[in-house]
Amino acid sequence: GHYYEPLFFYESLLCILGFCLIYFVLRRYQNKRGDLAWAYMMWYGVIRFFIEARRTDSLYLGNLKMAQLTSITFLIVGLLGYIGILDRFIKKQKPTLIFDFDGTLMDTEPAIMASFEHVFELYRTVEEFTPDRRIKVLGPPLDRMMAEFFPEQDPWECVEQYRKYQREHLRDLIRPMSGAIEMLDRLAELKIPCAVVSTRYYLSLKELMDRHDMSRYMTVVLGNDSVRNPKPDPEGILLAKEKLGAEEICYVGDSVMDVEAGRNAGAYTIAYPSNEGKKAALIASGPDLVIYDLRDLPAVLSERK
Repeated sequence: GHYYEPLFFYESLLCILGFCLIYFVLRRYQNKRGDLAWAYMMWYGVIRFFIEARRTDSLYLGNLKMAQLTSITFLIVGLLGYIGILDRFIKKQKPTLIFDFDGTLMDTEPAIMASFEHVFELYRTVEEFTPDRRIKVLGPPLDRMMAEFFPEQDPWECVEQYRKYQREHLRDLIRPMSGAIEMLDRLAELKIPCAVVSTRYYLSLKELMDRHDMSRYMTVVLGNDSVRNPKPDPEGILLAKEKLGAEEICYVGDSVMDVEAGRNAGAYTIAYPSNEGKKAALIASGPDLVIYDLRDLPAVLSERK
C-alpha cells in the first residue's frame, strides 16, 4: 500500500534528454571519433549516481552503494576518454573515405550548366533554366531531372542530347577541383583507402577519372547505374563500404543530398561547399564537418583520429 517513486521512469527521461543534447547539440562541435560515446558515459554516470541515491533496494559495499561506485567509474572513464587520455590505449584505425564526384573531386559545374542550357534550348527556352533550377540540377541523376523539366519528352533522349553536347563541346571545361590531386596524393601516402560513389553514370565517371589520372587513387568506383536506388538513398555508400571491408566511413560531398546520403548510411559526413552559393544550405543540412579546402582533409582526419 505504499507509494514509490518511478525512478526508472526518471532515468529513462534523463537518458533521452542526454541523447538529444549530445546528438543534436554537442555533435556540432565534435572533433574526434568517440567523443559522443564518451559524453554519454559521463552523462549516464551522473544521472545513475543520483538515481541510485533514492533507491531502497541497492547492494552495498561497506557504506557505499555498488551502483554508485559503478556510476563514478563511468564518469571517470568517460571524462578520460573525452579529453583524449585514453587514446594511447585504443588502436587507431585508418579512416575510409568515400567521395562524391561532381563538384567534390571534379569541377564539372560549368559543363553541367552549359549542357542543360543546350537541352533547354532544344526543347524549351534557355530563359526557363532559372536560377532555382540551376541549383537543383547539381547532384540528382540526369534522367530524374530530365523527366521533371521536360515531361513531354523521352527523358533518355534528353539525357543523350546532354551527353552528346558535353562530349563534343565541353571536355576542356571539366577539370579536377582545386587541391583535389594534392589531397589524393597525400591520402595515398597515408595509405587511406578511397572510393567514389556518384550519381554520374559509370562509363562517364570512369572516362573522366581516367582522363585526369584519378582512377589510380580509388579502390572502388560506383556510378548511378551501379545501384538500384540513387542518393540520398544510402545503397551506393553501403555497397562501397562492403566492397572496401570498412567498419567506419567518412562521406565527402558538396550538396545537401550528399549530406543526407551520408547520414542515411551512418557515415561521418564531411561537406565541401565548392562555391559560395552552396555554403548556407550545406551548413544548415547539419554535416559533421565542413571544409573549405580539400587539401585540409588529410590533416583534419589525422586530428580527428
